[in-house]
Amino acid sequence: MEDQAVLRRGAGVTDDYQRRYLDHRRRKAEMLKQRRSIRAFDGREVPREVLERIFEMARVAPQSCNRQAFRVKVFRGPQVHNLLAGGEGWLGSAPVVVLIFADMVAYKSPVEIAFMPWLDAGVILATIVYAATEEGIASCIVNPHIRPASIPPFQRAFNPDGHLFCGAVALGYAAIDPETPEKKPLAELVEWANE
Repeated sequence: MEDQAVLRRGAGVTDDYQRRYLDHRRRKAEMLKQRRSIRAFDGREVPREVLERIFEMARVAPQSCNRQAFRVKVFRGPQVHNLLAGGEGWLGSAPVVVLIFADMVAYKSPVEIAFMPWLDAGVILATIVYAATEEGIASCIVNPHIRPASIPPFQRAFNPDGHLFCGAVALGYAAIDPETPEKKPLAELVEWANE
């Protein structure tokens, strides 16, 4: 927390090591502001060691009650896109598609079963997206809708254990550098209820 205060003040830099660290933090904060979903990839293969660094960040991401109920399945090539309705038209060009599944045995009460897998999946997806950005890899979260006729082949091919399919994300090197889309002002996003 102290380095956050130093970042804000721009003071307290004691040596070159700390200066480089704080410069890195500033660059990272700026980079995350520029992140956007990319649906056009240039076809280059994403090295396995880069993917492993991304998934290492997801591995240590917070999860409800530290359940660690998720499995991440990584696919290279287009075999997944024909079964997903989300990402239709562009998903086949993604060099990597990551599917996220929850082991529902980890969730016990009806409220946990109804909500917690989706909240946990959101944390995992966000972590993958931001870790990918840090690695210079473009990403786009994919609607996890499976076409009804594709459910049996999807389950056979990608989910033989019958876990809950919670989401997908496409990863690859960006073929385009689009402008950051317009976002609504902070005042329309945040409501200060007690002020």
